Amino acid sequence: MIVVFLSGAVGYATYTDWHYRTTASLNNNETDPATTQGHTDRGGLWMEFSLRRTWAQLMTAPKSNLQRDFAFVEIFRMLSVLIILAIHVSMCFTAGPTANMRPLEEFYGLKLSLIAVSVFPFQVHTFFTISGVMLAVHFLEYASSKANRIGWSFLWKGIVMRYIRIFPVLFVVWLYQVSWFDWFARGPGDYRYFGLEKDNCRTNGWLNFLFLNNYFKYSNMCMQQTWHLAADFQFFLAGLPLLMLINRHPRLLWPLLTITTIFSFGAPIVNLYRHKLPGVILTNFKQLRFVFYAHPALKNDYMLSHPHTCSYFSGLFAGLAYHRYRTAVVPVLASGNIAWLFKWVPPTMVVLQAIFSPLFYGLDYSEPMLWNAVYGAIHRCCWGAMCATGILYGATA
Repeated sequence: MIVVFLSGAVGYATYTDWHYRTTASLNNNETDPATTQGHTDRGGLWMEFSLRRTWAQLMTAPKSNLQRDFAFVEIFRMLSVLIILAIHVSMCFTAGPTANMRPLEEFYGLKLSLIAVSVFPFQVHTFFTISGVMLAVHFLEYASSKANRIGWSFLWKGIVMRYIRIFPVLFVVWLYQVSWFDWFARGPGDYRYFGLEKDNCRTNGWLNFLFLNNYFKYSNMCMQQTWHLAADFQFFLAGLPLLMLINRHPRLLWPLLTITTIFSFGAPIVNLYRHKLPGVILTNFKQLRFVFYAHPALKNDYMLSHPHTCSYFSGLFAGLAYHRYRTAVVPVLASGNIAWLFKWVPPTMVVLQAIFSPLFYGLDYSEPMLWNAVYGAIHRCCWGAMCATGILYGATA
């Protein structure tokens, strides 16, 4: 019923929008301000469902400096999505039987393949970095427009508004998972995925609405892809108070940056050491099949929030730097040794660490290794710093 209602709203709004626009065009008064205002207001909330209006909003040129500076981020996001989709499709091929599995085994045995797949899973860090940048930029832009400091009531309003924005779509998808999802199960082994997913959503779906599904019962998670949504919401709960503290008490800027940096390095170290996980993502053919069936230890490293804090906090730092750059009298990012280091060291470190990843396949992970955990933490932080620096320079170029 919800889908039918939404489809009807889209159809009604689109037809109404087209009808009044056609009428105005026939009367040759589409440029008349009074007619345009009446056309805009007619229908009220219904008109927000119009496909024509939505398309016009998507294709409209940036209207502010902020929109122009970060327009390229959409391309950045789209490329990351395409890469992530390609990775998951390849995982599906390796998990299911094929006519000849030897070419896949040989492909994932190549050193170049091992190097590439060691960094491909970090694509999800890109989204956390973008989220941190956008939160910092928009918050500081809003704060700078206010004469007084922002009160703490803004925190609760921000949390409620973000939850309201996410909940409706998440709820509709959950309804589909617990009702029609297993209708697609046709093969003899489909119950391992479709039936199991439906049972998990009926049993543990309530955790998704609390955005805790990546920490509790994650071995039987409903809609595993929503772990990213839960982690991003948790980062928001940490990032917004952090920005408010910096806004209300500017002297806390460097102490807070120091604490978050230490935590960004320390959290992955503890996680990798405690669970005896490799410092880099090891993904050969057998391990891809292993990952597909969601081993709890690998889920712990991939789906929890704290191993990814380096990327989100890197995004927050980039947002702070962007605001300082746009409001400073003298630009501080154009030149200098520090600017050069931030621009070239992170991507160089990512490439070098990926090159050495094949060496980690021969290690014994039955016992925890501190150097391995430190290496993995640096690897993750370098990826986050690389994405944050790239976004920062892209926005200020």
